[in-house]
Amino acid sequence: MDRCAIFIDGGYLSNLLKQKDKLKIDYEKLSEKLSDGMYHVGTYYYDAKPYSSKPETHVEKNLRYKRSQFFTRLDKIPRFEVKLGFTNKITAGGKDVFQQKGVDVKLALDLVKMCCDKQIQVAVIVTADGDFVPAVQAAKEAGVITKLCYSNEVPVSRYLLGVFDEKMQLTQDILDDCLLHPS
Repeated sequence: MDRCAIFIDGGYLSNLLKQKDKLKIDYEKLSEKLSDGMYHVGTYYYDAKPYSSKPETHVEKNLRYKRSQFFTRLDKIPRFEVKLGFTNKITAGGKDVFQQKGVDVKLALDLVKMCCDKQIQVAVIVTADGDFVPAVQAAKEAGVITKLCYSNEVPVSRYLLGVFDEKMQLTQDILDDCLLHPS
């Protein structure tokens, strides 16, 4: 049985879920669906800590608390790990712009390391970012089957679409199967 790992670009998946009226999904169910009967080594969720100024505003404090609660819940899922970068604020054209930093690099490094160390035979990646093309090519060179999970509702890099061995659209039906139901 093939061993697979799932790599989730948290910013991408969050944007997709916002497009879908902020669906709340069960990430354990999503991992099961994406591993599709293979041995699931783990799911790795990459995101950034919210920006925090000094002194921290009330809005920033609330956002940081909500995000930390979300990340804590994810970390409690079996074989699930949250990996965080940070958020940087720059001012461009008189407007504050917030950018994730270190997130894509962490995902790319983990992907390549797991593939080169022969820990997995299949890498499932949830993203739309063309910056991952070199990492996916390195995974393929290591003999790993690469599978892209994406939605047409959020623009996907055409370069990314061209490099993967397999592709799976995250359709409404798939997301509905993974909805979080209150207990």
